[in-house]
Amino acid sequence: MERSHFTMHIQRFAGVLTTVALTMAELITGAIGGSATWFEPGMGACGVESGENDMVVAISAQIYDSGKHCHERMRVQYKSKTIEVTVLDECPNCDATHIDLGQAAFEKLADKNLGLIPVTWEFI
Repeated sequence: MERSHFTMHIQRFAGVLTTVALTMAELITGAIGGSATWFEPGMGACGVESGENDMVVAISAQIYDSGKHCHERMRVQYKSKTIEVTVLDECPNCDATHIDLGQAAFEKLADKNLGLIPVTWEFI
């Protein structure tokens, strides 16, 4: 009896892992609705220094995946404005759909005093 109970829990756990893996795969293959904040660039997790005028983005740890997306390009849209940015950093406090734009990139979309804006983003 305990073995079947244990097996049932393992099967549920495997199902959850499969769902998470599928969800993460979906996140990186199409346009995602999420949110964006801004940061002052510097030395990023991808090992590249970026400056205040660079069009860069930090992505969540889940998507960053130990640097898998370093130097990839992303398209970000807010209202009628669209920009392209390069992944150069990780945002450890961001949830999966939240991105952290370099200040210059954020200001191309909105006033930085807004702090947080809803965006759509995708890898290109």
